[in-house]
Amino acid sequence: MEFYFDRHPRAFASVLNFYRTGQLHLIEEMCVLSFADDLEYWGVDELYLESCCQHRYHQRKENVFEEMRKEAESLQVRAAEDFGSGRFADLRRKVWDLLEKPQTSKAARVSRIFLMMSSLPHNTKFNHLYLKGAVYLL
Repeated sequence: MEFYFDRHPRAFASVLNFYRTGQLHLIEEMCVLSFADDLEYWGVDELYLESCCQHRYHQRKENVFEEMRKEAESLQVRAAEDFGSGRFADLRRKVWDLLEKPQTSKAARVSRIFLMMSSLPHNTKFNHLYLKGAVYLL
């Protein structure tokens, strides 16, 4: 009779070594979440990790979870800025970027300056000086 386990061979070697010696060490070249899954599959608690590996294991796990959280937030932002696939979707996106994200283009920065200028008092001498300074900002 033959058994086949579709698991990472290095993780299996680590688990087998744990049952032989009572010491469990982290595998550096393996994804920390895959290692955790394999430990769970073989019924080994991560608390059995040796003290030399525990800090690294938890730190790497935290980093992966933080990256996953950032990616999820990024996807939510992209989903929130979905302008559809209609006829004017690209135009809507460009106008949105122009007004909401001044760092996206030079035209967006110029429009931002004109919006700020329109809210200034109507003193022509002051507006002329402000416009001259704004040109240097571009």
